[in-house]
Amino acid sequence: MAARGETKLYFPGLGGIYETLVDWGYPLLRATAGLMLLPHAWPKYMVLGAQGVAANILARRGIEPALPIAYLLMFLELVGGICITIGFLTRPFALLLLIEMLVITFKVQLPNGWFFSAQGGGAEFTVMWALLFLVILIRGGGHYSVDRAIGKEF
Repeated sequence: MAARGETKLYFPGLGGIYETLVDWGYPLLRATAGLMLLPHAWPKYMVLGAQGVAANILARRGIEPALPIAYLLMFLELVGGICITIGFLTRPFALLLLIEMLVITFKVQLPNGWFFSAQGGGAEFTVMWALLFLVILIRGGGHYSVDRAIGKEF
């Protein structure tokens, strides 16, 4: 029996693979989080623009001043997504994106319930995003990041 805190593999023959890949788990998580923001940012630039985001997304939900916040959200989701992906200014962007996800959760999604539905939102995805950015905020860029390469962590 394994001691408390010690784990045993279900498939011990895979131990070498796990050991080889273990260092890539967190960079994969961080890069996935950053890259998954880009499809949310791109339509804001290509279809709506800042005025459209302000009018159609923010102001109609009572979030003011809508236009400056629209510019901030567009910047965060595009530049922040890229920076999270490469691990540059990781903690500051993770903090700002965490705040964004918490605002979206409580102001927009939670009033529609917990589970996502075609009829209108639900908080489960934005809570997952918020927890993901909380982990990134706590952990920082990690070993494979621009932050580490330049020797700066905030």
